[in-house]
Amino acid sequence: MNTMFSAIGAVLLLLVTTGLAGCNEPAPSYQSTQSLAVEINDAGLLARGLMDDKKGVAWIPINGPRLKEGDKKREEWEKSVWLYWTQKFPNKQINIMSPVVEKGEIYGVTITYQVPR
Repeated sequence: MNTMFSAIGAVLLLLVTTGLAGCNEPAPSYQSTQSLAVEINDAGLLARGLMDDKKGVAWIPINGPRLKEGDKKREEWEKSVWLYWTQKFPNKQINIMSPVVEKGEIYGVTITYQVPR
């Protein structure tokens, strides 16, 4: 019984530390049609996100230390995500890419995009 509670606690801790729990973004409710793995070498961070082609929305969190507003590494990370997206999904044009910021720290970005018909 204790093992089960420990496993549940570990999963919850993982969700909280990766920024997926307690966030006001709609990411947990996405019906992800495709998972997205993005390796950002410029900023030295790894991001694993979700995308939903029915809604034309993607959520890419930062897996690593949160970045402060105005941090040069943040700009590099956002540019790298943009570049990765445009190269990996040339038929899914970005409409809006918005940083998710809480208490002056960026947790990731949401992307709304044109869904290919």
